[in-house]
Amino acid sequence: MTYEMWHLAGKSMIDWFEDRDEALEAVRAYLAADEADVVTLIIRDTSGGIVMSPTGDALTEWATRLSAAS
Repeated sequence: MTYEMWHLAGKSMIDWFEDRDEALEAVRAYLAADEADVVTLIIRDTSGGIVMSPTGDALTEWATRLSAAS
């Protein structure tokens, strides 16, 4: 899996992660700043296909679910 964080308005990649925990840490920073609606996290499988791309409430739910599982 790979994780790409994109800025929605600027349509530019902010960062790229191979590690889910690093991606989660970056997402938490945006959630703490109340900016879940300005970014999306594109999650890709090993073949490059998009598994999901949460933003807003879905991004918050993704981070919450992973945090609870840790």
